[in-house]
Amino acid sequence: MTGLVNRRLFDLELAQTVSQSFPGQSFGVLVMDIDAFKAINDNHGHVAGDIVLKHFAKLMRTTFRSGDCVSRWGGDEFAVIVRHPTSRGDVDTAAKRLREAVLERPVNVGAAEIPISVSVGIAYYPEDADSMTDLYSVADARMYEAKRRKKAPPAI
Repeated sequence: MTGLVNRRLFDLELAQTVSQSFPGQSFGVLVMDIDAFKAINDNHGHVAGDIVLKHFAKLMRTTFRSGDCVSRWGGDEFAVIVRHPTSRGDVDTAAKRLREAVLERPVNVGAAEIPISVSVGIAYYPEDADSMTDLYSVADARMYEAKRRKKAPPAI
C-alpha cells in the first residue's frame, strides 16, 4: 500500500549493512511509529488511516536519501537504515526534518484535517550496538521513551 520496503526485506538489508561494515564505518537505524494511530482509525475510519499511512510514507521517501532503506514494518510501524552518514548529526537532522514535516503537513481526508505526529528512536552502529537485533532493540526502546516523554505531564 505504501510502496515501501517490508519488514522482511528491511531485516535482510540491515543484516547485509552490518556484515559489510568496516572499522570506522557508522550508520543509523531509526524505528518510528505514528502517534495515536489507533485513534485515527477509530475516529475517522480505516480508509482515513490508510491515507495517513500513505502520506507518512511519502514524507519518509522525500526526507531520506535514495540509498537509505526506508520501510514499513506493518500497522503504523516504520524503520529506516541511514547509510553512510558523515556524522551522527546527519541522522539526527534527518529524523528532525521528518518530525517537522509531519507536524507541518496535516492530512486532509474529506472535510477533516487530521494532525499527525511521530515518535522516533535512533540507534547508531557501532556505538550503541553492533548486531542487527541489538540495533533494533536500542532504537525501539528509544522510540518508546520518546512516546513516554510526549505523554508525561509538564514539569512545574
